[in-house]
Amino acid sequence: DRYVKDIVAAPIVSDAEIRKYYDEHKNDFALPEQAKVRHIVISWNNKPQPQAMDMIKQVATEIRGGAPSPRDDTPENQQILLTRFSAAARRYSEDGSAPAGGDLGWVSKGSLDKNFEEAAFNMKPMTMSGIVESQYGYHLIFVEDRKPAGQQPFDEAKGDIREFLMTQHSADVMGSVKRLTN
Repeated sequence: DRYVKDIVAAPIVSDAEIRKYYDEHKNDFALPEQAKVRHIVISWNNKPQPQAMDMIKQVATEIRGGAPSPRDDTPENQQILLTRFSAAARRYSEDGSAPAGGDLGWVSKGSLDKNFEEAAFNMKPMTMSGIVESQYGYHLIFVEDRKPAGQQPFDEAKGDIREFLMTQHSADVMGSVKRLTN
């Protein structure tokens, strides 16, 4: 299979054809704004809403208590806040990301709960939010980093384009394979 893709199909799907496809379909390679996000969620599904609010307030107080002031945003202090946030997420968050310190990874703008997204995409990197209510409960959000909207680089898209174009030329590829086996 790899031989067919790398050797037999190479002349059928050329680098020039891949570049041409990329240049003619730039909108297909647009990337939305992204944020690397962690969160702590306290849900009200199994408890009354006031109790959930009290819990998230206690978690926020624990994280901020003893942490550097938000105005003192040196890299060392930001790292301390991140470490405290991750530890609190492991202890208190009520979702599947808790064991990973609340890490949701890179999330795209337009893919999250409206309130959560609004908070996350309006925060500076390496900061923690106040309490944010979503359809899932009460959250504390920590944004580690941000990427602006942009274009997927050609080198990153090249392999996917090659695979796509090979399926478009599958009859030609199969013809070449048959000629080799005869």
